[in-house]
Amino acid sequence: MIYSDAYRSAMNTLALGMYHQRRGEALKLPFTRFERKSTIEDATYIYDSNDLDPWLTSRRDWSDGIKYPTTLEGQKVEISGGHMDAGDYSPYTYNSAMTAWTLITTLDVFGSRVEHDNLGVPESGDGVSDLLQEFLIEINWLKDMQDPTDGGVFGMSKPKGMSYQSTMTGEDENLQRYLAPKDTTVTAGYAAALARASRSRVLQKYDKELATLLGKRAIKAWEWLLQNDGMHGYHHYGQSNGDDGDEGHEHARAWASIELYALTGEQKYHDAFVQYHRPLLRNDGVYWLNEGYGYTTRTLALWDRDGMTKSSSTHETTITKISP
Repeated sequence: MIYSDAYRSAMNTLALGMYHQRRGEALKLPFTRFERKSTIEDATYIYDSNDLDPWLTSRRDWSDGIKYPTTLEGQKVEISGGHMDAGDYSPYTYNSAMTAWTLITTLDVFGSRVEHDNLGVPESGDGVSDLLQEFLIEINWLKDMQDPTDGGVFGMSKPKGMSYQSTMTGEDENLQRYLAPKDTTVTAGYAAALARASRSRVLQKYDKELATLLGKRAIKAWEWLLQNDGMHGYHHYGQSNGDDGDEGHEHARAWASIELYALTGEQKYHDAFVQYHRPLLRNDGVYWLNEGYGYTTRTLALWDRDGMTKSSSTHETTITKISP
């Protein structure tokens, strides 16, 4: 049968799936059959370059030092929440950016058709859309991954002395977590997601102050990118097919620039998009729909619907060119 609420059962199931991926929160009846204590999140510090975790050193040769250093090494940070990765208890900044973008865009595009407050999660019935609250859990973790001193963004939160946490419960005592070094890939993804969220009609209606803050942090992340050319990362998230280099397929920057252009209407972001959007260089177009180019394409597909081509004080131009 085809009917107006055909996907409701699937949506409830996916909402519970997101609930099970929450960090720093106990899972309990009646929302799950698999109760779990809260993961421990109270001992997180910014990496120490003199004592890099073995997992980091296995990803890249750091003998020449950290490419994008911070003045905050070793400092304890209060950051928790967000959602786990598919295979372990750790959150990854680029994946978080994709999750936040998807949740808030879904709310903006489908409106009342997805603004349910009865998806079977703890927040159900409180008068606020469950999907919006799941987005807030994600964005409130993601927004704090930025280095406040320069705008660059840390790559992930990992447990010291462990890789993918395959042998731990998440409830281990005396667990230390560290924020991994900054890189350009995750900073671009961060800028894109926060810029998209900042212009969200749903978020602006719910929390205008948060929307404004996200826009400011997105711009600060972009300004950091301008000072650090090329693509550099130590993990595959946000990268593929030779992105690690000045001539790499800089799809994360293309994603960031189109979102900032949509947010501000400023020509400099349009010009950056023209520079970085090079879809004909893709070697694996299907896979990359889950990377920066895919999200860029989705934003362009919604351009007219979102009113970006309408003349206004902030949006007076349109996308005019795609680089070869």
